[in-house]
Amino acid sequence: MIRRFPEHVAFSNVYGQTETTGAITSLGPEDHVLDEKGRLRRPGSVGRLFPGVDVKLVDPQTQQEVADGEAGELWVRSAFNAADGWNRTGDLVRIDDDGYLFPVGRLSDTINRGGEKFGPIEIEAVLRRHPGVADVAAAGIPCPELGQRVGVAIVRKGELDRAGVLEHCREHLARFKVPEHIAFVDAIPHTSLFKLSRQRIAELIERKATERA
Repeated sequence: MIRRFPEHVAFSNVYGQTETTGAITSLGPEDHVLDEKGRLRRPGSVGRLFPGVDVKLVDPQTQQEVADGEAGELWVRSAFNAADGWNRTGDLVRIDDDGYLFPVGRLSDTINRGGEKFGPIEIEAVLRRHPGVADVAAAGIPCPELGQRVGVAIVRKGELDRAGVLEHCREHLARFKVPEHIAFVDAIPHTSLFKLSRQRIAELIERKATERA
């Protein structure tokens, strides 16, 4: 997408919520420069914090801060919050060593596969790097044995089959994050506000998925 614009066009990505009354991070033009392979330096990042914004990443169950590098629920505190104190965003985020934030999913979208909990965004980001994937959405599929299994709905742009999806994911994802339900679809459904409904995605995958690996 970036390569389609003239060189003098600069990009900036920001992140925030209504409760934070605006953006709290920025990924500036310097971070939208593509490398020799046409890739961003930090794909999936929403940038670094603005001055005056404090954050912490919290384990939703223990209410304790997570270890460095791990994902947790993002709590935000600043003079611009709609209410005093810490605002719980409901977003699962990790922060790298350079202070860049990487959303990995909504807390409500968390996939719980046999006690392993993770967001769908990481799976989607990996699959979007495959040349045969035009669009993708991931969701937890109910399972009586494990609670949930990983499912993906994929819009193809070329030759891609189930084996190709599994090979790519096994190379780039932990074993428990590799999709077990794979559905090839014509389009990814969105809400009227152009957001993903994970429930609708899960239902679509259950209807159209190939057999589990």
